[in-house]
Amino acid sequence: MNSLIQNLLKETASKGLASKISSQLGISESQVNSALSMLMPEILSGVKENTKDENSAQQLQNTLKKHHSDGGIFNQLDALVSNPDSAKGSKILGHIFGNNSEKQTAIEKNVAEKSGVDSNIVSQIFAIAAPLVMGELGKSVGKSGNTSMLTSLLDQNNDGSIIDDIFRLGMKFFKK
Repeated sequence: MNSLIQNLLKETASKGLASKISSQLGISESQVNSALSMLMPEILSGVKENTKDENSAQQLQNTLKKHHSDGGIFNQLDALVSNPDSAKGSKILGHIFGNNSEKQTAIEKNVAEKSGVDSNIVSQIFAIAAPLVMGELGKSVGKSGNTSMLTSLLDQNNDGSIIDDIFRLGMKFFKK
């Protein structure tokens, strides 16, 4: 089980994130949890893809050190939910997916279809999830700057894919 995802899910659950998003966006908590459980693996997959290139890995390391090493985003959930761009959620997604709006749109459409949530709302949840994932990554490795640790955190079973690790954990967590 991926400790990074486990910590992220525990922290957001303990702070009532799904309830906050549900109230703000007018959807059920189960729909929020469903969307988050699909979006977080996509964000981490994009991050992992970016760490394959040495320059991108160094940029990620610098970003984590500079902006996310204290995990402070978890103390700002109300502001994040009411205004995702206050934490630069859309900008983070742009960096992760290389400003590939087609890929991001495809992810949002897929999540919308599977979760029953309108794609515009999924887009807002995506922008909320991105700074949270970065905050958790920053807490885990930002201060040490160890990108190999980052990669191992993202792919617990070393099969080359983090999607299975995160999806399995997300589904287990949200079914409780």
